[in-house]
Amino acid sequence: MELRVAEGKASSPKREIRSLRARNHRSLRNNLLESIAQANGGSVVSQVNEDGVVRMKLLVRKQDLRQMLEVMRGHGKNISQQQSFSSLSVEQRLNLLRKKQLLRANAAAKESRRRSWTPQLQSIPEEF
Repeated sequence: MELRVAEGKASSPKREIRSLRARNHRSLRNNLLESIAQANGGSVVSQVNEDGVVRMKLLVRKQDLRQMLEVMRGHGKNISQQQSFSSLSVEQRLNLLRKKQLLRANAAAKESRRRSWTPQLQSIPEEF
């Protein structure tokens, strides 16, 4: 097993993958918050990245904030039908697009690992 030394610390490939996944998850969540805020008429006032921690200030109405928190927690069922059709459909589409993009990227990575080398010439069929 290969250990990599980065910034004076030895780290295993599994640990690197876990940290990369966590970083991607935080990034995805931040992008989702920005998209939700913009879809609901709000905006991102400021954003600061410090030591892997992202701090954001969002300007939204209280009602939209409650709705965003319910969606993020998975309790979107408590929202009235009028609100769910207008704003949740946008959020669901964003999530669906992101999931599809991740699935395509994973499939492409698996495909490239599966077929590492193939010969350039095809075999010549023999005639009988």
